[in-house]
Amino acid sequence: MKRFLAKLIRTVLDRFGYVLWKREFLLYGISPFLDIVRLCRASGHLVRTVFDVGANIGQTSRLALATFPDARIFAFEPHPDTFKHLTEAITDLRLSAYQIAFGEQDGDVTLYEYASSGSDTLINSLVPDARFATQFGKRAKERVARCSTIDCFCEKYGIERIDVLKIDTEGSEIWVCEGAKKLLAESRPALIIATHPAWLPSGQKIEDLFVLLNSLGYRVVACDSLQYTKGDFRDYLFLAE
Repeated sequence: MKRFLAKLIRTVLDRFGYVLWKREFLLYGISPFLDIVRLCRASGHLVRTVFDVGANIGQTSRLALATFPDARIFAFEPHPDTFKHLTEAITDLRLSAYQIAFGEQDGDVTLYEYASSGSDTLINSLVPDARFATQFGKRAKERVARCSTIDCFCEKYGIERIDVLKIDTEGSEIWVCEGAKKLLAESRPALIIATHPAWLPSGQKIEDLFVLLNSLGYRVVACDSLQYTKGDFRDYLFLAE
């Protein structure tokens, strides 16, 4: 019966241009969390702590809660409205949320709000001159946000190890990594970085991020790309060598 149903489903999906695969057989690069699960299974490593930097309304945090049932999730979102949405949407006791931005310094910073509060999700960045904003003439609202480095945060809260570090900060990913050098050198977490080249600061390239992480002993093991009308998003999975 199972074979019959599977064949029927495959036939229907094929007719509409889809393919049915078991998750275990998917190529690496389609789902970073699935890749990490498979790598941990092979090495016997358990994921206990996940940092979701640039959590927005909790899309990645929800996925992490479902994927790693024994892990504690730390979600970080600096925008007050988005942070409120995040904390109201996820009530799991394994989630700890903080209204803070991460970068390469401690103290107050300017947060640039590039999307109106009436949209489903807000697009915020620490980058004042992102190529996307400049090209399309977007004028951002400015807010003051609290900023720290990941290294300082971990020292303050006594966090000695992070197993998965996800960073999606609309162009400031390299600054977040600069402020996490101690953690990256000692804790050696799996590192998921979601980037959109158009959000990078003027004069900065994706290659700059690779140079920094390579100097810390990381290499790319998988990459997926979501094409869309204004460019592409890429999720890179880095692992320590």
